[in-house]
Amino acid sequence: MKEKALELKKEFTRMKDDWEELTEGEKQVARDREAEYEKLTHKMSESDLKWIEDGFAVWYAEYIDVETKIFIKPCEG
Repeated sequence: MKEKALELKKEFTRMKDDWEELTEGEKQVARDREAEYEKLTHKMSESDLKWIEDGFAVWYAEYIDVETKIFIKPCEG
């Protein structure tokens, strides 16, 4: 259950980062994923929620690093 919640959080986070480029249908999918995540985590134990947040933090740091390297190029000069 907590593994699924972590995957959902990763998925809707990636989608929200590209929000401006999403179609209305894709935006609805992101909203649905977030609602499903909220529903899954609503009654989880503190240890499960911490596990999700810790896993998300590791993933997000790597995600931001990759996004930065791909989309933000240093000035050439």
